[in-house]
Amino acid sequence: MGCRKVAERTHPDVHWLEPEKKSRIIPVGDPNNRTKDPGIRYRLLEPLAQTAYEGGWKVGIILAADRMREQAANALLKTLEEPPRKTVIILVTDEPQNLLPTIVSRCQRLNLGEHEAPPDAKWRPELEEWLSEPGGRGPLTALSRASRLKILLDGIKDSLDEDESEDDDEEVDASAGVADGAEVEKEIRDARVQSRLNKERVDVLRTILFWQRDLLTCRLGADGKVLHFPAAQAILEQQAANLEVGALLARIRAVEEARHRFDSNLNPLLVLESLVRAGI
Repeated sequence: MGCRKVAERTHPDVHWLEPEKKSRIIPVGDPNNRTKDPGIRYRLLEPLAQTAYEGGWKVGIILAADRMREQAANALLKTLEEPPRKTVIILVTDEPQNLLPTIVSRCQRLNLGEHEAPPDAKWRPELEEWLSEPGGRGPLTALSRASRLKILLDGIKDSLDEDESEDDDEEVDASAGVADGAEVEKEIRDARVQSRLNKERVDVLRTILFWQRDLLTCRLGADGKVLHFPAAQAILEQQAANLEVGALLARIRAVEEARHRFDSNLNPLLVLESLVRAGI
């Protein structure tokens, strides 16, 4: 019964917190308007400081914890420094680098593996169409395919930039001047955009990698039920028929190498050109 309540988010001693739908941030909470803007202080920290309804442990779960604004993070830090008895706070994030180091130092980190499935993103159909087309090693073909892939990544960045710009006026330090506050806010926004872009770029490369694995699966004659892209089985089998196992393994290594090169901040177009020259 308790597990069912947790799954349904109805357990009285398990408190959930996630970014607001419109601004996608976790605010600290407005003491003058707790109903409209409860934030982390009144939706999570205050309930955790109270006695458990069922007499056991209390749990606070923060989804997308990297979306906490500075004031919210500092409020959480105070609770982490002096936590209530029999209380567990779980921070869930796929961007731990965006958490305050002082918060990370007070947490026990548990890394979960990537889901063995292509991400379900808005750009996936366009990428699948790109993958379905014949590759090539020639310089002109490589440049053309790399340019199209870069356009896809640029589109993702533009979309993220547009989303984040909606948050510009959400929280400006009142103690700073207007110009200084706007400049700081822009730096924060740009950092968030880049962080989210890095994740999306990794997901794009993972999708390309899953396609290469499916090609290898088809080339080895394995059961089509294990494909990551079952709807594209006919295309995969057609592409795989003209490829050697060694070439497919080289493609997989090329995708992994592209990820490392992006991490090294190399020119994106050059990285993508090197990727498609592997035949992708």
